[in-house]
Amino acid sequence: MVTPPAPENPTPSVPVIPTTPETPNPVPVIPVTPNPTPLVPSYPINDTPDPNEPNSPDEFEVIGEDGTPQGKVIKKTKPNGEKEYVFEKDGTPLAGFKAKQKKGSS
Repeated sequence: MVTPPAPENPTPSVPVIPTTPETPNPVPVIPVTPNPTPLVPSYPINDTPDPNEPNSPDEFEVIGEDGTPQGKVIKKTKPNGEKEYVFEKDGTPLAGFKAKQKKGSS
């Protein structure tokens, strides 16, 4: 028995359906990062802002004369209505801390 040659471009009589659907263009994944903690400004101990100035920060980091962080201070209103900076950790007034630092360095 002689087998006839196969045609060069056979066309199937039944359409071929792919087994896996084509994937659409992938959507880029954007990593979600939590909002970063806002940066707190820092000031040298001998040049801190006046808490009674309207544009003074509500909080900042105090840097010692040797460059080491001394702590974070926050703005607080005294009973007489004036504002002062106090250390967040223990409530020590910044003005008193600065006076103590000056005595220690004299």
